Amino acid sequence: MSRNYEKLQANIPVGADFTIADIDNRAKELGIERTELVIKAVEIYLNLHDIVINRVNKLAKELQVPEYLILNNLVLENMGINKANIELKGKGYQGSTPFVIVTDELGTRIMTGEELIEFIAQDIINKSK
Repeated sequence: MSRNYEKLQANIPVGADFTIADIDNRAKELGIERTELVIKAVEIYLNLHDIVINRVNKLAKELQVPEYLILNNLVLENMGINKANIELKGKGYQGSTPFVIVTDELGTRIMTGEELIEFIAQDIINKSK
């Protein structure tokens, strides 16, 4: 199946932490083309909630580290917590899932954003009572 594309041109600043060769090498490691890698990267950033972007930017600025490191380490932290729960309890995370499916006036969807934050916080509070 062929896809139609709109043309996008971007310039990598001299002195950036990566080069076109780095992009090509990473794409090859992942078994995809350069274009697909760039599209995936843009899709991820475009679809992050503003609350996530703001939190990541704030942490990156406070810690003086790149945004990708904040995102990477937050996911790795979650994986570490799950691994510890498996070792301690014989099973993974038993709290609220980050993939709560709801059906409401918006249709059937996966809960996200502030709504998910509040749902998880309330679930943890309720389970600790």
